[in-house]
Amino acid sequence: MTMPALAYDDARTSTLVALRRELHQAPEISGDEAATALRIVDVLTPLRPDRLVTGLGGHGVAAVFDSGVPGPSALFRC
Repeated sequence: MTMPALAYDDARTSTLVALRRELHQAPEISGDEAATALRIVDVLTPLRPDRLVTGLGGHGVAAVFDSGVPGPSALFRC
């Protein structure tokens, strides 16, 4: 199954760009990104992931979206 490409003018794109800009306005020292992790959890929670894992390696966050259908997986890291 091929996922549709995210168009540049898509509303989701502007939301992600705004989030990126917000995070870059208040950078945190590597390994001490507590506020960044909380903000990412705030963004991911309304998307209703099957699992939201926090505290990975310190402040890391992972959202798991399981379609329940066998097949390829995708990972986005930022």
